[in-house]
Amino acid sequence: MSYSLIRFVLDAETGWVTLRGKLDFELMRRYTLTILARDGGVEETTGRLRVNVLDVNDNSPIFQKESYMGWLRENEQAAQQVVRIRATDEDSPPNNALIYSITSASLFPGYFSITMVEGHAVISVNSPLDYEAVPDGMIYLTVMAKDGGNPPLNSSVPVTIELFDENDNPPIFSKPSYIIKIPESIGAGATVLFVNATDKDASREFGQASLIYSLEGSSKFRLNARSGEITTTALLDREAKSEYILIVRAVDGGVGPLQKTGIATVNITLLDINDNAPIWRDEPYDVNVVEMSPIDNRRHLSPGGRPGQRGERYRGLQHQPSEPLLQHQQQHGKDPHQRHGAGQGEPQHQGHTAHENHHSVCHRPWKTTSAVLGQHHRVCKPAGPQ
Repeated sequence: MSYSLIRFVLDAETGWVTLRGKLDFELMRRYTLTILARDGGVEETTGRLRVNVLDVNDNSPIFQKESYMGWLRENEQAAQQVVRIRATDEDSPPNNALIYSITSASLFPGYFSITMVEGHAVISVNSPLDYEAVPDGMIYLTVMAKDGGNPPLNSSVPVTIELFDENDNPPIFSKPSYIIKIPESIGAGATVLFVNATDKDASREFGQASLIYSLEGSSKFRLNARSGEITTTALLDREAKSEYILIVRAVDGGVGPLQKTGIATVNITLLDINDNAPIWRDEPYDVNVVEMSPIDNRRHLSPGGRPGQRGERYRGLQHQPSEPLLQHQQQHGKDPHQRHGAGQGEPQHQGHTAHENHHSVCHRPWKTTSAVLGQHHRVCKPAGPQ
């Protein structure tokens, strides 16, 4: 008697059926074998052997992608679905039942959850995220799918969540008001000040790199739109204008109503320098002095001058060498002491009144001017009998 068998090996002597190779439940779950038996004559008979393949948990879950990417805007208030994930398991139930979980998160692990929706694992964010608290705006998760075998098999996949910046921070200047003093002699094109604003938004689109500066208040100054450098555009004159109040603005890269602005003021005071000589209003001056007038008799002169802290004027009388009696040392707009002796007629004396302005800060020579002073002595005699 002999036997014939396919995919299985039958021992013709003992009748034991053994496998010729490994079986795969996922490829073939049942085998039906036909066994032929023949005796030494011409008689034969057949029989059937049905082999059922039992499943074992020999397949790990397989994700449909090697990695997943999700996107999210910062400050989202409600729970938002970020990314959908799916894996399959070729084992039969219950071995192919999958359970998903987030096994690691680079930041804010408690902010994310994963649930099953229509056969997909959906990752959602449950709390608002701040872009400025997320380096490079990227959060990295690891998701694991575990099957229902005993023991279970599992697989993991990386998930990257990109967070988009919202323009939720305005530019802020380092000071709300800048107060500086510069000499009026500063040249055109000279640097006056650097203003600086910061923007907490971390993206290039809305953050520090997007800031543009502008200035208003005077054409005498210019502001570099990128660096914040304020320079002069022309020569300045304290006597024409001693103080400038400028408004500087910094705007970020937002568009339309989403654009945010920071504002600061710049108060510039010009320091006076001794760049103007005193000027007499009228010259020469004629002063009438009655003979025998007291020594302290004074005559008021009205010299001109210029405004400013250094415009305080000191005057003295510089008499010609031929008239040594005239003295000087007069201050604050009054003429020098008058002194003379008796004489005949109306002698005249001439002198030069020197006018100096005071300077105590700018170490430059004093500036002076002079005027001719004509002095007439009149002789007064008692009236005789009528």
